[in-house]
Amino acid sequence: MMMRSRQNYLFLDQYGEHEWAHTVKELREKCGGGHISKMYNERPCLNADGTTSSVRKETFHVGYVVGQRWFTQFAPVERPA
Repeated sequence: MMMRSRQNYLFLDQYGEHEWAHTVKELREKCGGGHISKMYNERPCLNADGTTSSVRKETFHVGYVVGQRWFTQFAPVERPA
């Protein structure tokens, strides 16, 4: 039986420094501990005609706050050629 390898994620902080980790818990251990919170961003919704709405907004989970550092998470993407 073939074992699946754990996904390694790239986390980039607000200073441009990067960390590689399998989980957010592992990321916290690598950067010295601290409280973990999710970070969100709000963007205007797209209308059916392709324009953006100035009234309606969508909220997206964009990363994590670990202690005093803000991290954006990037996952590797593979597409067939």
